Amino acid sequence: MWVIRGGEQDELVPRFVEEGVIGVRFPEVPDAEILTHSEIRGFLGGDRTKAQLDALEGVLSAFVREVQEGNSVLLTDLSRGEVVVGTVTSRYQYRTDSPDGVEHERRVDWIARHPIGDLPSAVQAAVKPKADLHQDRSAEWAGYLVQVRDGAIGRDPGDRPIRTVAVPRTRSANSRKAPATPRVKKPAIAQQTCQSCFLQTHPDRIHDGICEDCA
Repeated sequence: MWVIRGGEQDELVPRFVEEGVIGVRFPEVPDAEILTHSEIRGFLGGDRTKAQLDALEGVLSAFVREVQEGNSVLLTDLSRGEVVVGTVTSRYQYRTDSPDGVEHERRVDWIARHPIGDLPSAVQAAVKPKADLHQDRSAEWAGYLVQVRDGAIGRDPGDRPIRTVAVPRTRSANSRKAPATPRVKKPAIAQQTCQSCFLQTHPDRIHDGICEDCA
């Protein structure tokens, strides 16, 4: 199974699915089908390290020379927790009118879209970003693809769920919080001293200077 990303933020997924294509974005490299590995590295050049050049050249060369018609492909749509599965139907194509810099393309017949959780557990890790394109050779893909083609897994490839963003609730500018009712503090009652036992008590319990207990 070839696993491909639809851009850093999945921004290419809608076009890939709508137009029935997959692609890799290397705008600095011309028609790669007629270039050698060294020539591709030359166009990639710049201030990249050897490791970066090896990785990038490997992705583009695989897309041009290793991906074949009839191969299965899985397009990741990680922002929505989903994947789209299809079959490659064309040779490598180089286009100069790409609206988003993805000039290296192949045609794809998309079959179905479904949540990542519907993938066999043994291959779910394959959808995590590694490179723009990589191949996973797990045997688990065979049975999975049979279910996809039979319609047991997935729905229409174009049925992409709308991503919703939770908006915090805010009070309207016209709605004001009702003012709190002020608490009225009751005045303290001065106690009186019994002239017999000299203890202080409530004035109501003092009669003629003597508390009720001493009376």
